[in-house]
Amino acid sequence: MISTDAGDHPPITPMHSATEDMLGTDAWRLYQYVCQHFLGPVSPDCKYLRTKIDFSVGGEFFHCEETAAPDYLTESELISLMEKNGIGMDASIPVHINNIYERNYVQVQAGRRLAPTALGISLIRGYQCIDPDLCLPDIRSFIEQQITLVAKGQADHSLVMQHVIQQFKGKLSYFVKQVIISDDLDSH
Repeated sequence: MISTDAGDHPPITPMHSATEDMLGTDAWRLYQYVCQHFLGPVSPDCKYLRTKIDFSVGGEFFHCEETAAPDYLTESELISLMEKNGIGMDASIPVHINNIYERNYVQVQAGRRLAPTALGISLIRGYQCIDPDLCLPDIRSFIEQQITLVAKGQADHSLVMQHVIQQFKGKLSYFVKQVIISDDLDSH
């Protein structure tokens, strides 16, 4: 069998163990990402134990699940996180939240909790595989900061627009290439 060099590079492989103290915060996050994606495909499925405790003391009954998963965010918790990360403004936050309902990324459950739909989960997993930055608040927060500076007259509107458009053109181009590669792999 003749092999053809398609110019692919070997997978990124961690060569040494490291700690955050050794690398610094940003390099540590990259190191963790590489290690997780290197080990994930070759690791067995995760298994865990769930602990449930029921007991009574002095006639009072107690119930505890120490290993229960955290509950879904409520709308108010999401709003707090958006404000904390500098995403949206008072007038736009409800619009952002309404968009995720209308696009069927989440459904509202009892207590106004936002449960992700299969579509929402698939979208986030796709983003995480192709460009994890799209799942983080950093880009949106930066844009919001720039918009605020423009509104205050402290930044030039056209330069901000040019920078943001250039940034997203690059991300879109990369994203499309990765989707095409993924589709090609699925068809083989």
